[in-house]
Amino acid sequence: MPDLTKRCPASNNQHHCRECPVVEEQWHLQQLLNDMAWAKGVQEYIGDGEISDADIQQLKIQPQPLTPKEVCWFCLLLQGVSSEQIAERFNISYKSTVRPALSKTLYKYVKRLTNKPIKDWAQVRVYLDLATEKNQSKYRKGVISSIREEPLEIRLVISGNQDIDAILNKLRQIPSLAELIKREPYDS
Repeated sequence: MPDLTKRCPASNNQHHCRECPVVEEQWHLQQLLNDMAWAKGVQEYIGDGEISDADIQQLKIQPQPLTPKEVCWFCLLLQGVSSEQIAERFNISYKSTVRPALSKTLYKYVKRLTNKPIKDWAQVRVYLDLATEKNQSKYRKGVISSIREEPLEIRLVISGNQDIDAILNKLRQIPSLAELIKREPYDS
């Protein structure tokens, strides 16, 4: 059972966080936070530009630990809490505070770790889940990834007079599906 006595680092009161202990049970959180600190250090040093590992060493770029608020929000994202729910939970503005803060910080750090652009809060968890080493999830405890070896096939059957091309175009707007969608005729 997770220890629920932890005080949330982003809260000024004695709010006890229920998500952070669960995240610590499900994710290799310390490794993930260490990698995020390196990503933050690189991001702060060069911005959105590209850099090799050799250049990082040569330039002596140092990791920059996440702030308590970044750690809290990051743990909430890993637990599946939406950015809108984060704003609600802390009684702050989604549009003027949470959305821009995530776009300028955590989303960019995760992009550095995964090489995938993060446009939505749900992609953080998904892309970190897909980060693998030797077919094991790099960050998630007890998850074996078979995605690279056995692609999942999903068939969508559309009946009636629906515009199939319009539906497929909508699905292609989802970044993680865009390159996967093929149109094949349905054989009954």
